[in-house]
Amino acid sequence: MNTRPTLRQIQTWFKWRVSEQHEGFSPPLPSPLPEISDQAVALRPKAHPEFDSNARLEIYSYAYLARMKEALAEDYWVTQKIADDKKSGTWDRISAYYFSQYPSRSFTLTDVGRFFPAFLAEDSVLQELPYLADLARFEWALIESFYATELPPFDPRSLLILDHIPASQVRIGLDTSVRLLQSNYPIDLIYESQLPPPSQPLRSSDTFLMTYKREDQPRYTSLLAYQFRLLRHFENGKSLEDAIQQCSVQEPSVAAIEKDFQNWTQQGIIREVRALS
Repeated sequence: MNTRPTLRQIQTWFKWRVSEQHEGFSPPLPSPLPEISDQAVALRPKAHPEFDSNARLEIYSYAYLARMKEALAEDYWVTQKIADDKKSGTWDRISAYYFSQYPSRSFTLTDVGRFFPAFLAEDSVLQELPYLADLARFEWALIESFYATELPPFDPRSLLILDHIPASQVRIGLDTSVRLLQSNYPIDLIYESQLPPPSQPLRSSDTFLMTYKREDQPRYTSLLAYQFRLLRHFENGKSLEDAIQQCSVQEPSVAAIEKDFQNWTQQGIIREVRALS
């Protein structure tokens, strides 16, 4: 005697049928509840004069995958353009395969592309576009910067702590929107031109970038190597003294570091100066 599936089982099956069994996935993902599949079939929509139950479910399934691809393209619009400029249809293949490997587990489309840069780095088919994964990381960093939580403005009075506490006990806090990226490719120039770089020379010296939010808009700027390392040390919780000492190999002058601090506080990159706990 068959037992009627629970509401949760029906919902789980329907999610799989609509979002994970689509023919666009290679291969479609197996049913999470094979033991109730036959019963679930009986609960499909009633037949329509022009469409049977399977056809009606496919409409939902196609629309779901199409919207996911659309959202991914909105997040990675430069990556998409370059991929399709290289070979028509590349983006459609990439995005379909991405969703088969990283099906959405979030309630919001905002998280759809979270694992896309890592996926591109693993995709051997993209050997002709080795910079694409880094370009995608850059586009995702801009998105994360945009959605970062707003913090209070920097309080200049916090600098008074430097008169009373040694630099070894001072921590610099960065804004939550700050993202630091390093690449072997000029991904900022690729992003700005929206064109693939010439085949030769493809590689450049290391590119250091920072994304952040200002006036409710994501922004980015290039960094010198010592600036990148200094900010990375701050991000990792190093003391002011340790961060500066570990950048001494780059030999930035005291005046240069002081100017950096002034610029970063004005831009909202640095949000706090406090004693280490």
